[in-house]
Parts: sequence; C-alpha cells; structure tokens
Amino acid sequence: MDIDRHQLVFESRLITTRLVTAELIPKLETLHGLLKAFDQDLVDKDSLNEVARDLVHPKIMRHSSESVRALAVCCLADILRLYAPDAPYDESELKSIFQLFISEIKHLDKHQEDPNFQRYFYLLESLSTVKSIIIIGDLDNAEELTTQFIKTFYELGDANVTRNILVCMTELMVMLVDESETLSEDVIEMTLEQIQKHIDSPDSHNSMAVDLARACTDVMQRHVCQYFSDALMAMSKSDGSTEDIEELQKVHRLIQKVHSVVPDLLLNVVPQLEEEMKVDDFTIRVLATETIGGMLCEKRSNLHQRYPSVWKTWLGRRNDKAVQLRIKWIESAANIFESHYFAIATLNEYLKDRLLDPEEKVRAVACRVIGEMNLDHIIDHVDIKLLQEIAARCKDKKSSVRKVAMSTLGSLYHAAYHRIQENDESAVSKLGWIPESVLYCVYVDDVSVTALVEKTLHEYIFPPMDDDLERTKRLVSILEMVDERSKYGFISIIRKQKSLMAALRKFIDACKQSNGDMEVDDAQVDRSQIETLATRIAATFPEGSKVSSAMQSLSDILVDDEDIRELFETCIDPNNDYVDIRKSQRELATSLKDESSSIHEILQPVLRRACPTLVNKGLIPHLFSIVSSQRPSRRSSSATQSKHVVMAQELLTEISQTFPAMYDSFLFNLVSTMTHSKNENITRGALELLSQVVVNGVKIDVDDQKLLDQLVSIAQGQDIEQARDASIVLSHMDAVDVCADVIQVNANNLSTSFVDIAAALASLGQFALYMPVHMAGCIEDVTEFIFEKLMTYETKKNKRSNPEWLPYDDLDDSSKAKMAGLELLINYLAGTTLDVEPKEELAKEIFAMLFDYINSSADTAFADETSAAELAHLRLAAVKGALKLTHMPQFENQLSVERFEQMCLVLQDSCYQVREKYANTLIRGLRLKEVHHRYLSSLFLMAHEVESQLFKQVKYFIEKWAAKHKSETTVMETSFMQLIHILAHHPDFSISNNDLVLFMQYLKFFISCVASPDNVAYLYHVTQKIKLSKDVRSIEQSENSYCLSDLAALLINRKCKDSSWPLNVSQEPVHLQSKLYKSLPSGAVQTETMKKNYLPESFIAYVEQYDKGGDKRAGQSTAVEHGASAAKRTRTS
Repeated sequence: MDIDRHQLVFESRLITTRLVTAELIPKLETLHGLLKAFDQDLVDKDSLNEVARDLVHPKIMRHSSESVRALAVCCLADILRLYAPDAPYDESELKSIFQLFISEIKHLDKHQEDPNFQRYFYLLESLSTVKSIIIIGDLDNAEELTTQFIKTFYELGDANVTRNILVCMTELMVMLVDESETLSEDVIEMTLEQIQKHIDSPDSHNSMAVDLARACTDVMQRHVCQYFSDALMAMSKSDGSTEDIEELQKVHRLIQKVHSVVPDLLLNVVPQLEEEMKVDDFTIRVLATETIGGMLCEKRSNLHQRYPSVWKTWLGRRNDKAVQLRIKWIESAANIFESHYFAIATLNEYLKDRLLDPEEKVRAVACRVIGEMNLDHIIDHVDIKLLQEIAARCKDKKSSVRKVAMSTLGSLYHAAYHRIQENDESAVSKLGWIPESVLYCVYVDDVSVTALVEKTLHEYIFPPMDDDLERTKRLVSILEMVDERSKYGFISIIRKQKSLMAALRKFIDACKQSNGDMEVDDAQVDRSQIETLATRIAATFPEGSKVSSAMQSLSDILVDDEDIRELFETCIDPNNDYVDIRKSQRELATSLKDESSSIHEILQPVLRRACPTLVNKGLIPHLFSIVSSQRPSRRSSSATQSKHVVMAQELLTEISQTFPAMYDSFLFNLVSTMTHSKNENITRGALELLSQVVVNGVKIDVDDQKLLDQLVSIAQGQDIEQARDASIVLSHMDAVDVCADVIQVNANNLSTSFVDIAAALASLGQFALYMPVHMAGCIEDVTEFIFEKLMTYETKKNKRSNPEWLPYDDLDDSSKAKMAGLELLINYLAGTTLDVEPKEELAKEIFAMLFDYINSSADTAFADETSAAELAHLRLAAVKGALKLTHMPQFENQLSVERFEQMCLVLQDSCYQVREKYANTLIRGLRLKEVHHRYLSSLFLMAHEVESQLFKQVKYFIEKWAAKHKSETTVMETSFMQLIHILAHHPDFSISNNDLVLFMQYLKFFISCVASPDNVAYLYHVTQKIKLSKDVRSIEQSENSYCLSDLAALLINRKCKDSSWPLNVSQEPVHLQSKLYKSLPSGAVQTETMKKNYLPESFIAYVEQYDKGGDKRAGQSTAVEHGASAAKRTRTS
C-alpha cells in the first residue's frame, strides 16, 4: 500500500546573490516551522533536497547573524531527523554540521529570555531525542568531535544551566561514549575532574559526569584504568620531588573520590593500589594504604567483598615498619569501624594491638581516634577490653600517650554521663567504670599522672557547674559507684589540694611582706623564703623546674599587683562560694595571660589544684539533705544502706576533716536544725556533723542553752552513736561543769541494761579522749566495771549459729557494750599526755587486755560456745588500739618484740574482715607516715592471702612503697631483718620440707616486691649478717633465723640467676637491730655458723628441681593450697 507522503512547499530561495539578514531570518523561521511539522515517515525526502543543500551553504553556516545560525542549526537538526537513518550529506559536510552544532550549543549559557535560547535548546533536545548525534561514530574524526561535545557539555554544566538541559546533555554524552570505539584521554580526564567537582560541591545539581560514568561503566573502565595506570607509573619513576609527590597525592585522592560514587569504574585500578601497598617506597605505600582505607570506610563500599585480598593486604599494613603509615592505618580503621559491621570484631582486636604499639605516637593516635567515634557506636560496638586498654594507657610511660588516653576517657564519660545516670545498661557497663579507672591512676604516684587525673576530673568527670545542687548530685552519684580504693584516690586529691592551699597562703604572705622599702638583708631573707616555697610547691607538679621558675616570676607580680594578689587569695579561700571562686579563677587567668602567657600556661595545673571547686562549701547543705533523708548507722554494713546516703555522709566527714572552715557558714544552720527540727533523721544528721566539725577546730557558741540541754539529754540517752556524738560536741564546748555532770550521771549508769551500758560507755569514751582530767574522779570505778563485770560476761551462742563475723548493727547489745568499754579504755590512754599520765598499773592492765584479745581466735569462741563475731570485733579493735597507742611516746615501752610479732599475726587471722580491715589500717598509716615503717614487714605475712583482691592490693602498695623508698637502705634492711625474725618465731615454723615450702613463699613475696639489681647485693648481705648473730628474744631459736637466712640467700641467688642480675659484694654496712639480734663472738663460732647450711639437703634438692621448671607450677599451687591452713593454725596455736 502506497503511503501518501507530504512534500515540502517552500517557494523562497535561501541562497541568493545578495543575502539580506532581515529577509533571511523570516525565511528560515518559515522553513523551520514547516520541517518541524513533518513526520519522519510521512515526508517526501526528495522535496527536501534543495533546502538541505542550501542549509549547508557556507553563506548560511558562517553567517554573522546569531539568529541566522541558530535557525539554520534547528533546520539542520530537522533535516537529520527527517532523513534518518541516512543523512543527505557527505562526511565533510557532516563534520561541518556537527562543528556548527557545537559552536551554537555553547550559547545555551545565555539567559532564557534571549530570542535564540529556545532555538539552541531545540537543537539540543532534537539531537537527544532523535539520537542523530550517533552519526559522529561513523566519522573519521569521531574522537575529536566526541571530545569537543563532551567538553562543551561540561563547560555548560559548570555554568549552572537548567536541569532539563543537563538531562539532555547527559543523554547525548552517554550516546557518544557508547558509540565510540575509543575515548580520548581528555574525555577521561575531564570526566574524572567533573566527578571530583561534584563530590567537592555536594550542593551542586550538576551530576552529569557521575551519571555518565554510571551509565557507561563497561565502556569507560578500560580507559579509566589506563589513565590511572599511566599516572601511577609516571609517578613511580619520579625523582621524589615535591611537585611529583603532590601530583601523586592528587591522583590517589581522585581515585578515592571516584570510588565513592562510581566504584565499578575502578575495576582494574584497585588491584594496582593493592600492589602499591606492598612496595618499598614509603610515599607510595602510605598513599595507597590511606586511599584504600578511605575507600573501605565509605558506608556503601563493598570493597572487602569484591577484593578480599585487598582487604587482607590493607589489614596487614597495621604492622608496617613506618610509624606514619601505622598512624594513617589507625585513622582509617576508626572510620571503617564506624561504617561497617563486618569489620567490628577484627578491628576491635587490631586497634587494641595498636594501643600496645612500641611507638608512642601510634599509641596516642589510637587513643584519640577511638575517643572521636560516635558515642552510640562506642556503646554498642566497641569492645570493653579496647576501652580498658585505653585506661591502661593512662599509666603509659610516655606523657603524650597518657595525656590523650586520659582526655579520651574523660570526654567519653562526660558525653555518656546522662545515659549512665538514667541507668542505661549498655552505657553503664561500657563506660560507667571510667571515673574509677581514672582515680586508680592516683596510685601510680607520679606527679605528671596526678596532674592529668586532676585535669580530667575538673574538665570531664566533675566539669564546671554553677548550680550547687546539680554539682552535688553529680559528685555523689559518681563517687557512690566507685570502689573504696578509688574513693580514697579522690580523697587524696582533695588532701593534696589542702596541702597546696596552705603552701600557697604562705607564698602569698611572703610576697606581701616583700617590698622595695625593705632592708637588703631582710629582702634577701624574704626572697629566699619565696624561692624555698616555690621549689617545694613545684616538686609536686610535672616539669618542676619550669613551675618553680614560673612561681618565682609570679611572686614578682604578686608583690607589685595587689589586685592579682587579691584574686589569688579569693581563688584558694575555702570560705568562698563556688561562683565567686570560678569568677576569680577566670579573672586571674586573664590577668596572668596579660602579664605573661607562658606563666599562665605553666601554672595551670597549680591553679587547678589550688581552687576548691571539686569540693566546696556550697555542697554541704545538699549533702546534709541527702544524708538526713535516710539516716544510717555509721557502723552499719554498707550493703544495708543506700549508697547515695553513705557517699554523702563520707563526703561530709571528709570535708569536716580536710576543710573544716567550709562549715563556718553552715554551723548556725546545723545548730538550728538540731534544736528546732522535729525530724529524727535530720537531727541525727546534724548532731553527727557537729561532732565531726568540732573535732577539727570549728567552735560552737555555748550560750545556746537549748542546744546544751539537748546535747546533755542525748549524751545520757540510750542511742550509742548519738550519745557518742553529743559527748564529742560537749567536750569541745566551754562547758566544763555541764560535762562533769554528764560524766557523773553516765558513770553511775553502768549497772542497768546492756543498751544503757553501751550508750553510757560510748559517751564516757569521748570524755576520756578529749577531757581525761575530768574523768579522774570516776575512772577507777569505770575501769573496774569494765574489767570485772563487762568483759567477763559471756555472750553465749549456739554452735550451729555462731558466724565468725557479723556487721556491727547485728551484734548483741552485750557485744556492743564490750566494744564501747574497750574503746573507752583505749581512748583514756590516748587522751593522756606526758604531763598527765594514767596510773602505770592501769596502763599495764589495759595493754594486757588488748593483747589477750589480739592473741584470741575464733576457735576459742567456738569451743566455749560464745560469740565468735563479738570476739572478732574485739580482736580488731584491740590491734588497732594497740597500734595507735604504741606510737605515742609514753606507751612505746609497752611494745615488746613479742607483742609486735603478735600484732603482725593478726594479718593471718581466720576472719577475712579482721585481716582486710587491719591491712587497710596499716597501709593507710604507712602511706601517711602515721605508722612506723617496721610494720611494713608484717604485710609480707599476707603471701598466702586467699582473697585475691586483698592480696593484689597489699602487693601493689608494697611495690609502690618500696619503689618510693628504694634509696633508703635502712628501711629495707629493717623490713627484711624484721620479716626473718617474725618468721623465725612464727608458731607454724619448722624445718620440715612442707613447712619450708610454705615459708619460702613469704620470702619470695618479699623478693618479688622489693628486690632490684641495685639492692639485691645488700639484701644478700643482710642474710649473712643475721647468720653472724644470735636471736635476742630466744637464743634457742637462733637456728630458725639461720635456716631462714640460708633460704633467703638461696632465693636471692636464684632470682639473680633468673633475672641475669650480678650479685656483687655489698659495701654498705648492715646494722643489727638490737632488740632482734646480737652479734656472735668473732672467731670459731661465727666461722662455724657461716659454713653450715641450715637447710635440709632434701629441701635444697627440692628447690633445685622446682626451679628447673618441671614442677614449677605444681610447686606454687601446693604452697598456695597450704596457705589457708597455715594461716588458720596461726590463730589456733
């Protein structure tokens, strides 16, 4: 069937002798209208031949008028459409047509109101719709035209043309690329640059290059691979110049950016990067590793699945020999960790390894990047072991690592604080332990670590908060969750603050006294005092020399500038409000910066510690409110009390002891509360607090008769704790007559019920401590009652319900009365002075009782069917009392060697609570130098401690103490000699092999904690000196000491051998302790003793076998297994 085809009816001629633009434009408009209306399949192409020829005439194609050319290209586009698929032009003409198209399309960047804009767009749309642009693929300059078109399109894209134009251009580029046999390097380069532009400008709507790459991935892969291969190859042959390195970095950045949007385009490029990660050249290796890391961390990346070998190779770079590369690896690993679940388990382990890297920079970066992760991701996915390793880095040997680790932990806790307080289980388990861990660092006993702890506490754990109530809540809620060791760490921070504040007040006073009008000699004295104080203060901070210099520079400022001096005084005054202190801190910081920025920077740790902002008087009312809400007994088991209340109570107690002046402004409220409140919990709390603050020097007005009457009533009442507290307050008031009456009433109240007796004795015990002179009239009757009636009373218990320990509140009333009686006796002796001594016979009788209890055991109570728990409490109170009293000059003669060694054996008590509480008393006393260092030796008796936590605590303390006193040979000498003597008189000691195995552990414990290459020769010398002496306490038992000396010498030899330490002859003299050992006569006796080995040969053979390693573990376990029984036998002998 013939189709009725339409013919073009266009009577005008386009080409005439003389072309007039005004005439040509209407003709072209008419022609375009006619052509545009034709359907491709319904037009008579022969009728188009003439206009088709005219349109490619140079006079048309090169016409000077933009409108003429614009209309001409529209007509040409129509001709190509209507003639498709065969164009009515030869190759040369087609080249010219497409060149014209390119030049006209460029004008699409004109404003849309331009009369030709729609004509240009028509051309573009026609090429896209009809796809006539694919004709280019058949031309011999197809590559050139394709390049020009794509360049033009990208330039128009950069000109921010409309979205519909971008769509058309993208479609045309896809057609061009798909039809191209080859693509020029320019096209690839332009496309990659456009992709980079698109990524760098995310707000741009121009995504043509990305869309092109995604649509033509298969076509472009080879070209892209070749492009990057050429670039990377060229760089690998470079001379390493700065320009070449920058170019190489540019190429790798581009690869990473391309991967983020069109990963498939890099199919053959990624393996090249894998090879780069293995090359020797550091620059190439680090760039490749960083690039792959960046590609892996993209959220939509599946690189690890597509290239498993690349993932494996990248993971291997964590151990690269180059520090900088390991750092880059860590930074990428953290990003991957947050982006991909598949990597979590692997990277948890590998990041933990990097926290142990030998290079400090790597460890520091590992700490930092983990701290920068998203909090939710950390809580949900970071292994707690990884976070705990960061905590371990807080004690790192390098300060740079410690600083970052501490900051990381602090910032994580601060960020998670509210979730932790809301009891979010994940947040609590993952990060709730951080304050405890930070406070543990105090025990490192290093000034730089302590300064970091303080910085972390002030900035993150307890950050600045002007609201006293909120600050109190945060302080209590955090500290109630930490263990006792951490609490003591916090308290030590507060006490360091107190010491520094006192030193700074002296420093400021010295600056006040120093002025230009002084005599030269006086000025030199004051300057010397300032320098001494500056040095002393600086010794407690890192970079002490810098701090000392800065302090001396500060003194010059304080001498001349009264305003700065006043600000400084305000900052360190505990009587000031928190807000005032913080304000003065800021003003002082500004003033010091103005004076000298370096001084301000160096003194930051000093100012931080000096200002009482962690604990401030503003906390006291809120802490008291917490405590009053639920009043527990101070001796109640913490398990039965609210942690919140207990912590608030402990803080109030600590403030009263460390900063009693903070109570000055609250004292009136306390007294008023006591006398007016009808709430028993509140009045109890007020009384307890009053008793604490008066002991530390805060004075109470005695003119308040209502207060006096209330205190007297309570002191004579039945409540033990309240009677004790009321008596403390009364004894610190100027109310002697009132106190005398209370003493007399309570002394007459010792024959009624045990409840009344306990309260009366608790009251009298405080008067005995603080007013012993006023007890003179009744002390004989009271002590007679305690000795003959109270302590002889047997608190009977059934064999089947007689626990070795009970909390104080669960004890019988008779047991509490005995505790109060024993406390009174101890207090009476403690309250006396050298001028007012008790009767000698009474003192002897009290000490005899104390040591009777010290030498008691649970087995005695079990056999007699009396309260074992009561006896344990009395035993503990007795040994602590004896420890306290024998440090007083007037009672030093009461501590014989035998009694001292009996006290030591309490550390092997069968009751854990007795061992634990006494050990902590000794540790605290030794640390604060309140206990003589001879008691250090007793701690080694805990070598067989079965409770691992207590053993670790003791061991840690000894090691730190020994390290701190390593230069004091007399201390080590005393401890070693004392330990050998204690063991020689230990009730379980014998020279049987089994017992020697057990006792070997005590000496090994000592050597493991104390011995070092520097002192091992001296320790060996001590063992030999003991063998040249005899036991003063019991000459018959001297051989016990010789045996132990030989055992210690054997162990020292083994230690030196195992550790490759030299064992030289010590030149330091060893001084025998006259109460322990006395030198043997020189000559044959000494020679014979030295020659003889007092260890059984079978035991020596056992030790040699043991040290060969065959039964080493078994030998250790055997000793430990026997430890409990050894301790038990100590108490039953």
